[in-house]
Amino acid sequence: MKHYDRSYSVNRLVQFFGYIFFPAILSICFSSLVVAQVQIGTVRGEVSDTNNALIPGAEIILRNTLTGYHATSVTDGNGKFAFNNVPFDIYELRVTAAGFDTAAGQLRVGSNVPVRRDFRLPISGLTSVVEIEEPGTALLDPDESRSEVLLSEERLQAIPNVVRSHALQRFIATVPGITTQHNGLLSVRGVEDGILFVSGGVPTTDRIDAVSASSFDIGTIRSVQVLTGNFPAEFGGRSGAIAIIQPKSGIDERLGGEFTASGGNFRTADAAAAIGYGWKKRFGFFASGAASRSDRFLDPVDERNFNNRGNRWNSGLRLDWQPGQKDFLFFDFGFNGSDLHVPNDEIQEQNGQRQRQELRDNNVSVSWQRAWNTSTATNLILFRRGYESDLFPSEFDVPISAWQDREQSRTGVIGSISYFARGHAVKAGFEATRINVREFFSFVITDLDLAEDREISDAAQAFTPDNPFVFADSRKGSYFAAFVQDQFSPIRNLTVSAGVRFERTNLPVAESQISPRIGFAYFVPQTQTVFRASFNRLFQPPQLENLLLSDSEQARALSPFLDETDGGERVLPERVSAYEVGASQRLWNLGRLDVVYWWRNFRDFSDPNTFFNTTLVFQNSVNKGFSRGLDVRLDIAERAGFSGYLSYTNSRILQTGPINGGLFLTDEFIEIGPGTRFVPDHDQRNVGSFAVTYNQRRKGWFVTVGGRHESGVPLEVEDERLADLMNMPGADLVNFERERVRPWTVFDLQAGINFLRRERTSMRLELNVRNIFDRRFAYNFGSPFEGTHFGHPRLVGGRLTVNFR
Repeated sequence: MKHYDRSYSVNRLVQFFGYIFFPAILSICFSSLVVAQVQIGTVRGEVSDTNNALIPGAEIILRNTLTGYHATSVTDGNGKFAFNNVPFDIYELRVTAAGFDTAAGQLRVGSNVPVRRDFRLPISGLTSVVEIEEPGTALLDPDESRSEVLLSEERLQAIPNVVRSHALQRFIATVPGITTQHNGLLSVRGVEDGILFVSGGVPTTDRIDAVSASSFDIGTIRSVQVLTGNFPAEFGGRSGAIAIIQPKSGIDERLGGEFTASGGNFRTADAAAAIGYGWKKRFGFFASGAASRSDRFLDPVDERNFNNRGNRWNSGLRLDWQPGQKDFLFFDFGFNGSDLHVPNDEIQEQNGQRQRQELRDNNVSVSWQRAWNTSTATNLILFRRGYESDLFPSEFDVPISAWQDREQSRTGVIGSISYFARGHAVKAGFEATRINVREFFSFVITDLDLAEDREISDAAQAFTPDNPFVFADSRKGSYFAAFVQDQFSPIRNLTVSAGVRFERTNLPVAESQISPRIGFAYFVPQTQTVFRASFNRLFQPPQLENLLLSDSEQARALSPFLDETDGGERVLPERVSAYEVGASQRLWNLGRLDVVYWWRNFRDFSDPNTFFNTTLVFQNSVNKGFSRGLDVRLDIAERAGFSGYLSYTNSRILQTGPINGGLFLTDEFIEIGPGTRFVPDHDQRNVGSFAVTYNQRRKGWFVTVGGRHESGVPLEVEDERLADLMNMPGADLVNFERERVRPWTVFDLQAGINFLRRERTSMRLELNVRNIFDRRFAYNFGSPFEGTHFGHPRLVGGRLTVNFR
């Protein structure tokens, strides 16, 4: 059993600074290589009068009233302006200058190649001359063939939030097709925890939830673009959704910062601070730090919330440097951690069990983006991400005591080149990643009588304090991908996006796939409607969390699916064929309605299981399956202070055995053999959410009312097991006739006021209430894969935010 000093991870990070900076500098000096999964752009321009005299001090506003995105800039002494780090979308651009007419129009940011828009403003009283295409409200993109929702910082602030560490997952869960599970786990269109997070161009394929690694802190996020259908070929490694996070930057600031502090019930508290500074729009930095704690840190396994407390901290630094008009350099660094107690059930609490877990993660990346000319842009990114997880047992653990010491890291390079010519937007690139995994895991049965009562298998009961189960292994692996994609319009109003991606992984076994991606968007100008359809092949290597143990002979010997059902084989990558058809309809200037019907066919369906009511996750896969559903999203643009959204999904998931991999200690499963069809425990037939916000900007007060409904997941246990579940605490939250958790609906509220609104300082005070009516509900109940987890009661908190610039 290995003990080690955690400072080693910091030392490794310091060493990485050295061997990442020097190759980056050499690459910048001697290479014309390519850029990566960067979904941000730049808007530049010049403002002059009708006699071509430049106008300094003109105010430029870039916004999207549908998503709430809003940015401002002011022309310099040469009449020039710039917006950096702009998420891909369509925007309104408005220019105002004293003594001149206002100019407005629409533009689309869809690549790394800078978009240039120049304005010529007539003197007030004359007719405006605006050199910009397609003026109007930015509500509908006629070229977009993918299902996506852009969530801006302004919308993030309007989400009622009490526990800071829960905010990002709750924010993303407002997108249709996404269902929630315990501890921030999200499922997308049948894929459990299949979201690829991309921040600063660097993909994060590792699991992101409360018990795996620290999530991204909401105070560092400018926007989140969530794609659920028709993924561009540049993205891979995950098959559920793509969440492209645009981090905050200081390059457009002179000096700005924020401090926030909050408190709530369950001894919940957090504090965060951030500061950014920009110099002549050529250099900027943004530094942030946050810490939070709560006595309801996780979703408990007993409603009485035993032994459930934890704290989390995040720190980050981002540097932006533009040495010339054509080059951008970015540096990102983050170091985060969580210390938490593992929640107990009643018997564990009575015995004094006090298991705890420590999580650490760090990341560092350097990227170089160059716009060679008006049609070509390249980027190069070097990165490293590392994770550590430790589970510590306690003296009175029952019926199982477990110990884990695990670490993993990914170090790699990503590149791509974007080229625009003759109506084609071509992008090609690659990703090469080196993976290191080390695992140590041990468990013993401490109470044989209780183990028997809880149906722990005979094979698992053989591991006693005198004969512990011990697993230790380490592996090095690799992941490589290359892609090419194009977007073009073969005929008027029809846009085609096509690409192909090659991926190969050798952990735990060598597998590869060629994945075609194609999508169509047809725009009907008369009705302001976009019809779209797509087909994607997707490839998802197994997650790294406890992968070596899940795929080992030691775990296979404990599998209840090994002998009787021909299961228990190797854990293979998930392969998906994803289809969708849908339409987007502009509703005059009020908003947009999106409707999509989708279906997916799976081979080696990834479906990780939780280790016996602990916080540990083990990888397993199901032979095949399918999911299908209907997504509906209504977005209302801000009008007279009101804005909002409504999301709804109706879906079904069905899987077919056998089950491979995983670490199973009980025999309480239904018999799942070859050809056995069953409904998995993350199947939600109906899911809906909504929010309505009123913002009285003149007086500064605001209010948001929102809610969420989920129809309940199946139990998936044998009939004789149902009688035991009926006697468990919280059984009234289950419909045993349907063998599903009962449907649940909760409503949330946020109200507050912006005050002390001065030119350089403002303050925001808000009250947040989640689950206003204190509705009891359960995420799952007695599941052999996920255990039991109860939803949150009424959470109440207040927050004060101070901004300065």
